[in-house]
Amino acid sequence: MRSSVTLAAEARNRFVAETNLPIDNIKIALSLAAYGASLPLPHEFDGYYPPPYGPQAYVYPPDPTHPNRNAFREDERAQEAQSENELTEFHLERLRAYAADKETWRAVDVLAFETVPLAREVRAIRRAVAILEDEVAPEERKPWWVCAVYTSGEFPEECASGGGAHLGAEQVLTAYFGDVPAARGGGREDVRYAVPDAFGINCTAIAHVGSAVAAASDALAKMNATTGVGSVKKPWLVLKPNGGQTYDMETRKWGWYSGETRAQGEEWAGRLGEIVHTAVEKGVWGGILVGGCCKTGEKELRALSKVL
Repeated sequence: MRSSVTLAAEARNRFVAETNLPIDNIKIALSLAAYGASLPLPHEFDGYYPPPYGPQAYVYPPDPTHPNRNAFREDERAQEAQSENELTEFHLERLRAYAADKETWRAVDVLAFETVPLAREVRAIRRAVAILEDEVAPEERKPWWVCAVYTSGEFPEECASGGGAHLGAEQVLTAYFGDVPAARGGGREDVRYAVPDAFGINCTAIAHVGSAVAAASDALAKMNATTGVGSVKKPWLVLKPNGGQTYDMETRKWGWYSGETRAQGEEWAGRLGEIVHTAVEKGVWGGILVGGCCKTGEKELRALSKVL
């Protein structure tokens, strides 16, 4: 795990030597995936986690009499609290593995939790970061963000009430920046939830990013008006759409399975540029970090740099 940071630091040093750019201009983000990415059958795009991380094991092919679900019901609060505890330990263990090596930790500039499909996992990450922050020296703390994934245009976590509805933007943004009731942590009052420096969206088709960003911007503005979130320090927005293809978790292949628009190259960059400019006009974000995710490459990023 730590060798990836070593390689990134070496690549940065070589790039600086070849270009004579200031090394402080080149940042290393430690990308950390959701728990679902560690499963034999990946579930970071839908959040179907087995117990104790989720309500039930994923069944394929789906059973109509006992459908798959990724959210706990209202009467399963104790199980949900246990799930959050387990997810906290999962993310904390990985953070500690990097922080334990001083050279590795010094090379990291920012922590990037990515492709996170569940609000309770966002809360768990906030707890894990808070614990780590209390364990390291203040000067060793890192800025950090969590990127959500909007599969098919919706945040994957279903509502506790069922019925096929998914969490809305206000519920998602509350998981990021809101106060967490003690009841969510099994009644514990001593749990601290660190607040991320940015909200992000990654590995989502460009066709879905615009509406997701608009909803998040409006939700943040509403939270700011009612609770003061972002009134002192506005959170940043991180956008890293993918190339438009869908990842089939059964075949573990990327493809055009859902009638996606094949927006690539200059078209992809132009659409993302429009989304960025619209988000800037909202005035709720402290800044916007833009890039690409799976199935984007040099062509898209070069075009994006011209657009922005």
